[in-house]
Parts: sequence; C-alpha cells; structure tokens
Amino acid sequence: MILADTVLLDSERGQVEVIVRAVVEAIQEDPRLDHLREEVAQLQAAVDVLQAMLRAQEPSRGVVAWALRQIKAFPNPILSGVAIQYVPELLKAMHV
Repeated sequence: MILADTVLLDSERGQVEVIVRAVVEAIQEDPRLDHLREEVAQLQAAVDVLQAMLRAQEPSRGVVAWALRQIKAFPNPILSGVAIQYVPELLKAMHV
C-alpha cells in the first residue's frame, strides 16, 4: 500500500494532464525548438513519464515531480496560459 502523500491527487492529475497537452503541442508545433534536439529529447522523456504516471492507478508524486522539474528547466519557455502556472504550483505542493 502506498502512503497517501506519495500518490498524485485527483486535482493534481488534472493539472498534469493540462501540462502534458501543452508540452506535446509545443513539441509538435513550435519551430523554435527545431535546433534544440537534445533538450527536446529530454523534454519528450519527461512527457513520456508523465503520460505513464497518468495511466497508473497510484501515480507517484516523486516521479511526477522529477518530470515537472525537467519541464521547468527547459531553456525556452514553451508553456502558456494556465499550464505555465501549474508547474511551480505542483512542485510547491510536492515540496520540491
């Protein structure tokens, strides 16, 4: 059994879904990212991890936090709208 504070909450899950959609859209459509192949590969890995966690019955907040830190560290701002607010909000809630 996993402790409640280590499992992603339903409200957090919704925020992660918004972030994933925004990052996937940016990767597919933003021409500014074409010259950042290695960075985009790391970003894609973070998205893959988040998508896996969203499919999990009890997604790990620690794993999600790692992926969110990768997105936050990306050299070009790729998030907009509400998604840009969710990354620091979630990291703060996860105490990282």
